Amino acid sequence: LSEIGKWTVKQIEQTAIIRQNDVEIPMFVVMPNHVHLIVAYNRVVPCRDASNASADDMSDNATDAHGVADARGASLQFGPQSGNLPSVVRGIKSAVTKYAIEHDIPFAWQSRYHDHIIRNQLEMNRIVDYIENNPLRWELDRFYKKKNL
Repeated sequence: LSEIGKWTVKQIEQTAIIRQNDVEIPMFVVMPNHVHLIVAYNRVVPCRDASNASADDMSDNATDAHGVADARGASLQFGPQSGNLPSVVRGIKSAVTKYAIEHDIPFAWQSRYHDHIIRNQLEMNRIVDYIENNPLRWELDRFYKKKNL
């Protein structure tokens, strides 16, 4: 990894501590031009819009707090800005960007990111396999450049 890649790893590893153990990143890989993370929450943020059922309906049926439906079909809303996925990603990106600026390292994140809610064990297995094997496929990436030794 480059210097900025090593700093990125450090920021990802520190996320659970910074987030007071509300968030875990059990698996990740930092590639030369992108990052893959699995972000797991140790709590559900019980937020919904006022047009839906009472908060009592949220207890055992909420699957997550990121805009998907609970078991009864009620729409969940994003939780507080300090605990949702965008705030976790923003925190990592901000720390890495600050480091790059302070150390005069040319670096920029893409403005957006792709997220996917892992809904079952089959999806988890597929995504874990993808993350584990991503470094092996780096030479097939369109941005790969062979280094001269």
